Amino acid sequence: MVIDIVEVFKNNYSYKMIENKGYQSFKISGLKFNCEAYELEGFGRLSIMNAKGMMGLMKMNSIIFNPFEVDLPLLSIDRIIAFGNDSLYLEMYNTCLSNFVDEKDFYIIKDKYKELNDVIQKSHWYDDIEYKCSIVKKVKKNNSALIDECINDYINLYLALAKKAEKCDFEAKKAKARTYSDGLLNNGGPATDAFLKTWGKDKTKDFFDKVLFG
Repeated sequence: MVIDIVEVFKNNYSYKMIENKGYQSFKISGLKFNCEAYELEGFGRLSIMNAKGMMGLMKMNSIIFNPFEVDLPLLSIDRIIAFGNDSLYLEMYNTCLSNFVDEKDFYIIKDKYKELNDVIQKSHWYDDIEYKCSIVKKVKKNNSALIDECINDYINLYLALAKKAEKCDFEAKKAKARTYSDGLLNNGGPATDAFLKTWGKDKTKDFFDKVLFG
């Protein structure tokens, strides 16, 4: 899943890998992480984080698309394979400077996979900025092909919108995107809490600012 998505964006944008000293490989909560980040010319930041643990019984792939040069939402993809289940957290957040009005096509994709089991989630501080066309599902591993298909549909639409999205002020867009990443630092989140517990706020912020969110 990770390689395919990364290659799709590399094939559509000029890119360079971000120097990532100190955060290429690390351990958090018993999981070994590997992380890399890219600048995509004409888009913004693409970050990839993989983790595995429990003798290989648990694997996680995370991708964050954080556009700074075009006025699109932040897109976060987390896929967790553990204990025979394949869980997908495909979440889009409003970090736009203007109104984002293209949700209807994402809803078509969401409706296409409505038969897959929804993951019941608790309320979070970011609920107000998360688009309702986000998709959170859990299936058995023998249905993983449907998760692949869902991700591909969503990414292809997101890429198509990125190609025709309006250019925007780089610094203003970065500041708007920071409201989400700083919100995680100040209010926590399902994955952020593990980083805060292990590293503390200062180091987690350094990782977020330099690598994961850019």
